[in-house]
Amino acid sequence: MKEHLNDGSISAKLDHVVERQKALQGTLSDLSCIKCQANQIKLHWIITWRLQKVIQRHSCLILPKVYRHFH
Repeated sequence: MKEHLNDGSISAKLDHVVERQKALQGTLSDLSCIKCQANQIKLHWIITWRLQKVIQRHSCLILPKVYRHFH
């Protein structure tokens, strides 16, 4: 009977460890998602900035309508 109780507590502890690992993994995936979003935002700003530079350089060639489209 004692062995059975010990097995139960060990499995409960293992379940707890597994749950914690799952929680940690979830947190890590959230962080990587945030990192990914940050990279996308940074990329978006770089592209926007470059477009603005190009538009400023060629503003006489590009219609204001196109400029408004990118804003």
